[in-house]
Amino acid sequence: MKNNKAILKELFQEIFANPVYNEYVISRYFTPDYRQEVDGKILNYEQFCKHIRAQEEVVASMSFEFQTLVEEGNILFSNHIATIKMKNAESLEIRVIGEFHFINGKINYCNELTHMISGDSSNKDLGSRH
Repeated sequence: MKNNKAILKELFQEIFANPVYNEYVISRYFTPDYRQEVDGKILNYEQFCKHIRAQEEVVASMSFEFQTLVEEGNILFSNHIATIKMKNAESLEIRVIGEFHFINGKINYCNELTHMISGDSSNKDLGSRH
């Protein structure tokens, strides 16, 4: 069985770096009662799926540099940078500090704070837009 660090890296590639929306893939990594708190906003599973669709409408490509991953039991902390190329050719860099809770290899809770390093401030809500 994969550890939670490997699962997180894999899901980022399959869901966020992949330009094709696929709810089946999302369901492989997130529980139906998933809850996300990001920058003071709360999303349930359905809203999270809408968030992924909203990102895919404006994002051409996305890659991740994981700077720190710390795992304790079923909780994983991540400090990573998302490098994003928008469909309008704009580039963004966003630092994400996230706490992920896993149950049986799936994420059921996430608490994230995002900080835009570079890019247009109109995209500051990209981490929670839905």
